[in-house]
Amino acid sequence: MKVVMLIIAALFLFFPPPLFAADDAGKVTIYAANVRYFGEENRSTFTGNVVMINSEYTLTADKAEVYFKDGSSVKTIRCFSNVNIKTGDLLALSNFADIDAAKKIISVFGNARVWQNNNYMQGDKITFNYITKEISVQKGEQGSVRVIVNPDED
Repeated sequence: MKVVMLIIAALFLFFPPPLFAADDAGKVTIYAANVRYFGEENRSTFTGNVVMINSEYTLTADKAEVYFKDGSSVKTIRCFSNVNIKTGDLLALSNFADIDAAKKIISVFGNARVWQNNNYMQGDKITFNYITKEISVQKGEQGSVRVIVNPDED
């Protein structure tokens, strides 16, 4: 029981109520088996079946490091192993991912693959803005990117 209370207290200490407010566009809800906060680094590490949900994307990974600015606002997120990101009509799978919360940019790398509806992209690194939907794909193992475009059946 003491462990549960400690975790709840830690969540409110490190993620104050404004972060959880329903009308806050920056709201991030995080589920994980373990969390550890590094105060001097302004960083939290989440491990074990990590799930992050906000109004713009849903993310799963084995491990995530969240870097904060001003104590509670998310600055960047770095994800490790079995990364799966869903935003709008985009689905990204990779070994690693970096998210810049301020710029609304996600970069996936390490066996990076992205599907947008029936279209497919593969490369060493794929970067996309989850608001404007701008996508950049950098070369793959054979020195080129792979893109498969499926025209609409209509």
